[in-house]
Amino acid sequence: MALTNHRAEKAGLEPLQANNDRRNLAHPLGSTPEPGELGSEAAAPGRVRATVARGLFANVQDKPETLENQWKCFKVLLFNHFCIQLPLICGTYYFTEYFNIPYDWERMPRWCMLLARCFGCAVIEDTWHYFLHRLLHHKRIYKYIHKIHHEFQAPFGMEAEYAHPLETLILGTGFFIGIMLLCDHVILLWAWVTIRLIETIDVHSGYDIPLNPLNLIPFYAGSRHHDFHHMNFVGNYASTFTWWDRIFGTDSQFHAYYEKKKMGKKTE
Repeated sequence: MALTNHRAEKAGLEPLQANNDRRNLAHPLGSTPEPGELGSEAAAPGRVRATVARGLFANVQDKPETLENQWKCFKVLLFNHFCIQLPLICGTYYFTEYFNIPYDWERMPRWCMLLARCFGCAVIEDTWHYFLHRLLHHKRIYKYIHKIHHEFQAPFGMEAEYAHPLETLILGTGFFIGIMLLCDHVILLWAWVTIRLIETIDVHSGYDIPLNPLNLIPFYAGSRHHDFHHMNFVGNYASTFTWWDRIFGTDSQFHAYYEKKKMGKKTE
């Protein structure tokens, strides 16, 4: 296993301090910088990141998360799962009963239609997530809700659902909009929740896997896209696809960062 410490100065950024408390990650005064302020936030203390090559896996993170922080994350997940998500999941029973959503084998849609509807749900959720996620980064409300999710600068799989209860409700609403509009069989609900969980764990895993089948999805963002959001705090707000960030230019710092990184490798 080869371990290489890539300082941000190789990407054209200021040198960074490595030993600051990783939990103290918020922008000054608990807000995030406005778009275009890459220098101010990307050069914040504790922003040294290492690239670890493990065969086909590329991992970009500061260091392995401590057991203490993993336990802290797990406790929040337990609360969100049992006190927020479980009641919502139970509520889907009444949703299917009220709208007479079928669940029998005979009326199950063909796999191609099921995938098409799952894709439609992903587009709807991604759109909702982009605009509401971007709103949660507004300097007036960031420190009250979304700051919790950014306590971990280097994401890992379990951290995907580490969030304030209000954020779980706000961003989670996008998941149910597609179901309410497109659900014609209970199998869609279970297929969509499976795909969504796999996707959100993947983008928070910190691993960019070249042979990842999710990369076959057109415009799929992936872990590298979202990992930069946790590193930089600004930009790359979408959950699944890249088009909203491209349309509104909120991925400009992401592309500039990797262009500088490529140029740094060429000059070595």
